[in-house]
Amino acid sequence: GFGAVKSGAGHELKQLIERYRIPFATTLDGKGIISERHPLCAGVFCDSGHSAAWEAFLDADLVLAVGNSFAQHATFGFRDDLFADRKLLHIN
Repeated sequence: GFGAVKSGAGHELKQLIERYRIPFATTLDGKGIISERHPLCAGVFCDSGHSAAWEAFLDADLVLAVGNSFAQHATFGFRDDLFADRKLLHIN
């Protein structure tokens, strides 16, 4: 999310996803923190985002959200069931 961009955490996030081979998606505000051409990138996760990001989210047992405000677009209109079948670890 934008919080990760604002704090300059891109390098550390890239190291984390590469070390543990973690697929990732960004929010609209987080675009560019790690290249969308990165092989582990599933795209943008939002109501107008990429289907691959949604599919990666549905396959996840755990979602690591870094600097995400969980605004309307990133939660598909504040869906209350978004994390019903998966655990959320939110670092802000």
